[in-house]
Amino acid sequence: MNTESVQSFLAIVRYGSLSEAAEHLHVSQPALGKRLGQLEEEVGHKLIERSKGIRQGKLTEAGEAFIPHAERFIAEAEQMVRIGTAPARAPKETLNIASSDGPHIYVMNEANVRFKEKHPDTYLRLHTYTYKECYRRVASGRLDAAIVGANFYFQDVVSRPLYSEKMVFVCRSDSDYPEKVDARSLDLSACIYSPYSSDFINWFDHWFRLTGSPFIECDLVQQVENLLYSLGKNAWSIVPATVADAFLDKGKDAGSAKAKAIKLERRKLKSAPPDRTMYLVTGAGQSTDLLDSYISELTSLIKKKKSVKNLL
Repeated sequence: MNTESVQSFLAIVRYGSLSEAAEHLHVSQPALGKRLGQLEEEVGHKLIERSKGIRQGKLTEAGEAFIPHAERFIAEAEQMVRIGTAPARAPKETLNIASSDGPHIYVMNEANVRFKEKHPDTYLRLHTYTYKECYRRVASGRLDAAIVGANFYFQDVVSRPLYSEKMVFVCRSDSDYPEKVDARSLDLSACIYSPYSSDFINWFDHWFRLTGSPFIECDLVQQVENLLYSLGKNAWSIVPATVADAFLDKGKDAGSAKAKAIKLERRKLKSAPPDRTMYLVTGAGQSTDLLDSYISELTSLIKKKKSVKNLL
C-alpha cells in the first residue's frame, strides 16, 4: 500500500466522484481508476462502487470502514516525512483545531491569540472542514479537536456541548420587514442560507424546502454579509447571534457609498429556530496538556460573551 493510492481513495471520498478527484489530483481518470483498483486488490475488498458512464462513486461498506485507516496511514506518512526532513533541533509540538469559518472568526479568534501567547513554541494549525469531516479527522488522529454544529456518533470520539446561541433574523435597514416577522410570509427567493447546524437545517427544511422556491446557499459567513448588501432591499438571512453582532457592528463601514448609508438590523421572528448548539469534539482518552490549555482559554472567553451560553 502506498501513499499515492491511499490519497487517491481519499480524494474520491472527498470530492464524490472519480472525475472531480482526478481533476484535483491532476491525473487522468483512467490513471486514478487504476490506482484505486490496485488499492482494492491490496486490501482485498471493493472500496467504491463504480459503473461505466456513472460520474458518482458510491462507498461500499468496506470503503466506509477503510476511511479512518486511510487517514491514519497518510498522517503517519506525513509525520515520517517531517521527521526525515526536519533540522536537528528539539521538535515543536503541534495543535490541530478545526471548525467552520463562523466560529473561527467570531468566537475562537481571541482564544487562538491567547493560546499562542502562552505557548509561543507550539504550532497552532487552524483548519476548516465540513462537520462530518471534522469527526473523521479527530477519529483518525489528524485533528486534536473540532468545534462543530452537529452531534454525530463516531467510534473513539467524544462530543460534548460547548456553547449555544440564538439564531437571529437579519435584514437591511431599508427593508419592508416589520419588527416581528412571520416565517410563513417570507419570500424564499430573497433568502441567503447557510447550514449552520443540524437543528437549524431541520428547522429550515420544515418551513421552506417544500416550497420549491430558489434561494442562495453559501458556506462562507462573509459571503452572507456581502450578499445582504448586494441583493435587493428585502434580502434576508438567519444567522447565529455572534455573527449578527459582528454584522451589525461593522455594517456602517461595508460596501459602496450607498451601502454605507444602509445598516443591517435584527428583527424578531415568529416560530424562531432552535438555538444553535456547538459541540467540542475530541478523541476518546486523548487529552494533552496543550489541548487542555486551549480548551481552558476557549471556555474562559465563551463565558464572557453575552451572545452565547457556556455549556461545558
